[in-house]
Amino acid sequence: MKRALIFLFLLSGSVGCKDNEYTSPEILATPCVSVFKDLRRKGDLMQAPVLFIGGRFYYLTHLDSTTIDLRYATPILPCNLPSRYRRDTLRALVSGYHLTNNTLELSNFIPLPFELTDIELKK
Repeated sequence: MKRALIFLFLLSGSVGCKDNEYTSPEILATPCVSVFKDLRRKGDLMQAPVLFIGGRFYYLTHLDSTTIDLRYATPILPCNLPSRYRRDTLRALVSGYHLTNNTLELSNFIPLPFELTDIELKK
């Protein structure tokens, strides 16, 4: 019984691991470029509807909307957005991580750096 429990524990750990969390090869191939150095992920993977304006993403209340969600009015700056997605009024569902470093944690910098892991365009 003890061996069976150990086997199940090890198996469940290996099933939950992902070798590559980037679902888009195009995003994986786009390096994260930022004026900030030593960036690290802050928090968990998040997914949100966004509107792209002037090189920045703004959170939307929902994907079918063009209303910016004022609860999260701080824009995010994608550091690895492929060039074909860089067009104003693009609406998409994005997944990724907020990025930070020692300087950003002590300042009120806007927009916040963001590392994309996936992007799904609004049809």
